[in-house]
Amino acid sequence: MSIVSRFAAGRIIPKLNMTRFTVGIAAMQGVSLASLGLINNRIGLLLAIGLFGVTIGNMVMMQSLLLAERFGVRDYPRIAARSGLISFSGIALGPLLLGWLYDVAGGYRSSYLAAGACSIIGAILFSFAASASVA
Repeated sequence: MSIVSRFAAGRIIPKLNMTRFTVGIAAMQGVSLASLGLINNRIGLLLAIGLFGVTIGNMVMMQSLLLAERFGVRDYPRIAARSGLISFSGIALGPLLLGWLYDVAGGYRSSYLAAGACSIIGAILFSFAASASVA
């Protein structure tokens, strides 16, 4: 789903506001993660996993596109390197923290709900970002 959704998004992103698209993807990611923590049937879990795949593929792609749109190609290498350090630190620490939450809470439900809440909060915060044309 990650790969297929990147191809589909690549066709429609030029026609959309990238900031709004990213907010929508982050919100969908939050819903998919929370769904993984709440759903107990096979079909629902498969749909939630598919939705998560759609969102994760596009979030990875959007990070680079938003940085390039906002800062241009001249400053992109320096800013992308710093952005990568921050995001990859989160990617590395996220499973550790969610595993700790699993141990403390006694199951995956809390971990998935916490991850979903973080995505929703991120979507809300990102919705306050101005478009690149304003900067």
